[in-house]
Amino acid sequence: NELASKDESFFRHGMQQLPDRWEKIIASDGKYFD
Repeated sequence: NELASKDESFFRHGMQQLPDRWEKIIASDGKYFD
């Protein structure tokens, strides 16, 4: 399983980025971006 082999810090880093990504989505009026 690909996910099971990921390091815990990989997930922690991803979780820390979520609020920033949500702010970008809200700021872009919900439009999709990469």
